[in-house]
Amino acid sequence: MDFLSKKFNFTYSSHKNLDNNWGVVPNKNGSYGGVLGDLISKKYDMIISVWYWLIERDNLADHIPIVRHREFLAMKEGKSRTDFSLFLRVFTNELWGTILFVTLSISACLLLSMYCKSKKCKSCKSKKYTKGYSLIIFTLLVFFVITRAYYGGALTKFFTVTVPEPFENKIDVMKSYPKYNLMIRKDQETVYYYLMKKGDPVYKKFWKRLKENPEQTTYTSEKEGLEMIGADSKNVIVIEETMLLGHLKANVNEQIPYLFAHGRCGYNTLMLQKNSPLTPVFKHGVGVLREKGIEQQLYLKWIGAGSLASGATLDAIVLTPGQVILIFSLMMVVYGVTLVLFCGEVVASKMSKTHRTTQPSSLRSMARRELSLLQERRIPIGRI
Repeated sequence: MDFLSKKFNFTYSSHKNLDNNWGVVPNKNGSYGGVLGDLISKKYDMIISVWYWLIERDNLADHIPIVRHREFLAMKEGKSRTDFSLFLRVFTNELWGTILFVTLSISACLLLSMYCKSKKCKSCKSKKYTKGYSLIIFTLLVFFVITRAYYGGALTKFFTVTVPEPFENKIDVMKSYPKYNLMIRKDQETVYYYLMKKGDPVYKKFWKRLKENPEQTTYTSEKEGLEMIGADSKNVIVIEETMLLGHLKANVNEQIPYLFAHGRCGYNTLMLQKNSPLTPVFKHGVGVLREKGIEQQLYLKWIGAGSLASGATLDAIVLTPGQVILIFSLMMVVYGVTLVLFCGEVVASKMSKTHRTTQPSSLRSMARRELSLLQERRIPIGRI
């Protein structure tokens, strides 16, 4: 605001709501109170604090994107342990179901083609391989190679990143309650309010807990939120990247928590009166901030030169002893089963060869004995 006021030669004054009411959630009658209500009722020209740009608010005021934001889930990193479900969590359940369906479908076609090659199908028994059979084998090979490539890449990621709990998003954490408890910043309530109003049962249950036990579901500052995920805590907090970086800059010695489920980048906005004549002026001013790089300078001044991605993952890119033992144990099991099958095939093959070689010799010996008996009795062989 200071830069914009100097750029366009205006002065401004800001006031704090005496009741500390932001008005992020509408009243029972649908009206808004607090800071947002004052803007809608045109008591003030604009709100200089940044707000979430929600579709439900789009018709209430004019929005000017100004601050980038991205959400993370943060929790205390669990102890290193051998995770036997890691090999299954590489793919989602839906993807595993698709792979199983495709595999069964190709296998069924392969069995049908093999049946067509058998003696039961007279039209195909003269051919060694049909075109359909060769095409099915080729399709199965390509499907295996593609699946193996994706699985190998995903498995490498899982082996190089410590995963304390299998949470992919906020909904997974909500569903795990009461084993794990999701906590949000106090000013994020509005996002969950509108999701609850859409009728999602998971968000409805969370909203009910939020209203009944706000001290167990919300925090007021990044410092308090990080304390909530301290030792032996089962809390998982939703935290914004910009706010966390600003807190870490002010508290250099504080350890970065375990961050996961990174959200998409977006913008928070300044809010002005609907169809305000100041909106084009401020949009132009914000555009000048970006073109001259002043926005980036202000952003770096706030967060410092740190990076969450590098600080949060460097210590995790190491295979734990449990992971090393697990992968080699599985390899030994696979090799052991393969060796047993190989030995069984060798034994079965030798027994089959012995049966084929001993049967003709026994028949020849019987024929010789019969011939010798006939010669002793001097019976002409031609009369038999």
